Amino acid sequence: MHNYFRAIGFGKGYKKNLIRSIISKTVYDYSKNNTKDTFGKIIEIFVKFDKSIGLVIHGEFVENDKFEIEYVFPYLKAKNFSFYEEIVIEKNVYNYSFSAGCDNKSTGVTIIFYLQNDLDYVNNRFPNKLSAEVGLSGLALDGKIIFPAKEYDEYNSTYNKMMQDKIRLITKAQNGDETAMENLTIDEMNEYTKLSKRIMTEDVLSIVNTSFMPYGMQCDRYTVIGKILDIEVCTNRITKEKIYNMTLECNEIIFNIAINEIDLIGQPKVGRRFKGNIWLQGVIKF
Repeated sequence: MHNYFRAIGFGKGYKKNLIRSIISKTVYDYSKNNTKDTFGKIIEIFVKFDKSIGLVIHGEFVENDKFEIEYVFPYLKAKNFSFYEEIVIEKNVYNYSFSAGCDNKSTGVTIIFYLQNDLDYVNNRFPNKLSAEVGLSGLALDGKIIFPAKEYDEYNSTYNKMMQDKIRLITKAQNGDETAMENLTIDEMNEYTKLSKRIMTEDVLSIVNTSFMPYGMQCDRYTVIGKILDIEVCTNRITKEKIYNMTLECNEIIFNIAINEIDLIGQPKVGRRFKGNIWLQGVIKF
């Protein structure tokens, strides 16, 4: 069973048998009415525990109208979508699922996520490189709420212009402009020098406002520090556990994450920050 079921409300006294029974009943009910013209076809069955959270059962009907489960994963629906010019999609090696990657223009870093709607991609035979809107969401097993970093008015007034200039430089550098590469390198060196001086007298969380960093060996896991823009409380209809569905802004990326109330340290409020490790998922509007 997937560890991240805890994030969607299976935390207290979590039993694998409970998930198995839900899956078995769902597959049985689905099989009674949906075996016609489905033999040999890959099927996804969605089970909702609230309007935003649930699980996906992935498998196919084989001989004697038996549904063979390949894998199951928990999901969180994305709230916000952004357009990305180049998205690369590749099949995962461990099962019939897909991961996708898209470039964040503000940082020049590629964001890799687990594709939730992979059958939309397979059934419509889209190319493995395309442009589309992407909605990102994440599941967290632990996290904490921290206070916002102090922001200076003079910095905020020039921040947007700085980011626009940086995006232009990154775009030029990606197209092979050597001058842009040199300017980006100089900017990074100057920023490193400033941070090295500040870290001697300040805490790192007062310097780093938000961050989006890879975590561990798997490419779709990240450590994030993000500003909380919105909070929604969900309730798992089976276990009655409360789930925080928080919208975060992190390095110019806006996405939402789900975390079990029992796994969150601190009281979430708009304006504060969330810090934790997440499994990043995504939906592509093909």
